[in-house]
Amino acid sequence: MTKTQLDVDQTLALKSHLNLSRNDVDFLKSFQKEYVHIPNRNVIREHAHTLLPEIEECREKRGIMVESLKETTILTISRLFDQLTRMNKSLPLNLTYKYKTGHDGAGGQSVYKASDNPMSDPNIFSKMYVPLSLSDTNTQEILWKNETPNSAFFTRPLALIAEKESGDLIRFINESFEPQEKHLKENGLSFEHNGQKYKVSIVIEDSMKDMKVRTIESGLGGADCLMCFTRQSDWKNKEKIEDGSAFQITRTAEKTLKLYDEMVADSGEIKKTKNDYGTRAGLTTEPISSSDHHYITLTHQYINGTTWFLNIFYRVKANLLTWAIRGERNQEKLRKAKDSILTFIQEKTGLKLDQVDSSAGHTGTSTTGQQGRRFFSHELREKVIGSLPTKHQGQMNKLMQMYSVILRAVSSTQLINVIELKTLAQEFCLFVVNELSWVEYNLTVHNLIFHSAELVERNNGIGLGELSEEALESCNKDVRNYREFLARKTGHIPNLTDSQSKRERKTSSSHVMAGINEDEVLLVFARPRHVPNLASVLPNLISLSLDVVGVSFFAVESFLTQMPLIDDFTFYFMFDIHQQYTTHVSETYSDVWRWEKLLEKMRHFDIKIPVVHTAINQVQHDFQRDFWQKRHVTVNLDKKECGYTRRFSIQTPARDEKERARKLIFNSF
Repeated sequence: MTKTQLDVDQTLALKSHLNLSRNDVDFLKSFQKEYVHIPNRNVIREHAHTLLPEIEECREKRGIMVESLKETTILTISRLFDQLTRMNKSLPLNLTYKYKTGHDGAGGQSVYKASDNPMSDPNIFSKMYVPLSLSDTNTQEILWKNETPNSAFFTRPLALIAEKESGDLIRFINESFEPQEKHLKENGLSFEHNGQKYKVSIVIEDSMKDMKVRTIESGLGGADCLMCFTRQSDWKNKEKIEDGSAFQITRTAEKTLKLYDEMVADSGEIKKTKNDYGTRAGLTTEPISSSDHHYITLTHQYINGTTWFLNIFYRVKANLLTWAIRGERNQEKLRKAKDSILTFIQEKTGLKLDQVDSSAGHTGTSTTGQQGRRFFSHELREKVIGSLPTKHQGQMNKLMQMYSVILRAVSSTQLINVIELKTLAQEFCLFVVNELSWVEYNLTVHNLIFHSAELVERNNGIGLGELSEEALESCNKDVRNYREFLARKTGHIPNLTDSQSKRERKTSSSHVMAGINEDEVLLVFARPRHVPNLASVLPNLISLSLDVVGVSFFAVESFLTQMPLIDDFTFYFMFDIHQQYTTHVSETYSDVWRWEKLLEKMRHFDIKIPVVHTAINQVQHDFQRDFWQKRHVTVNLDKKECGYTRRFSIQTPARDEKERARKLIFNSF
């Protein structure tokens, strides 16, 4: 038997993914010594130190940050070079490296008692970045691309500071990093690696910032929009909506800084007069960033978009068709309508929306990005709409459908038909004007509906999903867990240093920096036996037909998991008439949600699986109740010589909506 050899990168990936302690790794090493060779702990530790950039204390020992953004970037690119070399890819001498960055504060952090701990409240402010791609500058060929740019595993920390998010702290972060980022973008990098000199151009997207941070940085606390100069009254002006140029993105940091120089008084305050929006354009404080802020916060689109729709629902339920609710009586009606709507949605869908999130110190909302995705999904839309009076359900269904299609298209990373996107966005605006004239947009929804098409066009027609802030947001829980379970409590700086190190090592070893066989290593204990690795043989397969005898569900699951591009699936399960039907049923059905997970993204499928001759067993009932009704799958009973089978095939009324989304996302399918 061949003994598997793990190198230090693969071992560190395994250790980081499973959050193994040194003792755990030592146990695994001894337990698997006959099958897998794992390096000694001192080798792992020494190698891990080479992955970490130099750090320094900052903000009066309240935080830490990397000493040099340049050296940190070189470290990441060098590790990518190592990975590409292992894959036998030749490296051109002129390359382009792209990453996204941003910063945000997070509450709900632990405050540990220590004599020198300056942390006074449960907040950690972090600045991080995510590598996106490495390409040949001359040919534009992509040598490495981050396939999951919004995963927390790819996010690398640049600063961790135990302070609450504030203008002063954001100014410090920008003054520390923006000059370095500007130098990298203008001059690139030139360094040697393995005896060869490379020149690397740097592209930086500062897209991982929420609206609060952008408002503070831009100084536009009184602006209706951070990307255009239009007013809220213009957003429902039919003539301007039909004019394709009325809502172009025209605000820039340069214009805002020039306006500040014109409007600031000797005292440092902004000169303000009544009805001066035409001249002041919403400027309230000094801009503290050179960023244009021409980005959409996609994760917050799901959160704030859900809140916007819920506010519409509350008013419709209370029969208060006006956005501003005044008077104690009307406020009480609105509160009762809100309770009714939220209770109904939670009972029917399990979604706990628009409530105080006690886990974050009684601040924030219980609505998350994942809940927002479910809220707008076709599968739950009928149940959500059911909370409204019948006469309004059709109207709200159409509005949610259009919003969902636009948001899903913009959130993708695929090529988008920009003309179709513009048409649908205009259709949405006109629908609001004609059918819901009392509704007012919030800033988040305005950015999506009025500016997403232009931003997609600027992004070469590619969806903006790669630039989402989700990666940064998803790291908040990691920082909290690392500080609590995987870091020293002997002092504030050691605690943050260990958290930064864990975050850095997990990123660098597990995905961006790992060996090419890392996924094989991580799955070696979970992969079903006797299932061939089709991904390496047929990586681009899109259609699969299986006629099998006695195969288990887990084998089928492995087939489909290896080949995510499959869009057309035919599966005929045949069984021996002399064996018990129930055995095949249990092996083939497994849990219904696992079948649903495999088939939910397929346009066509046709499967035949065995059923017990006597009526409907519990598993069959689960299929019909939980999955097939959602997808409106036709069910036919076929009697064969060997017994009975159930045949499921997809024919869904939701096809028009799904086809429209596909048409929007793909120019050619």
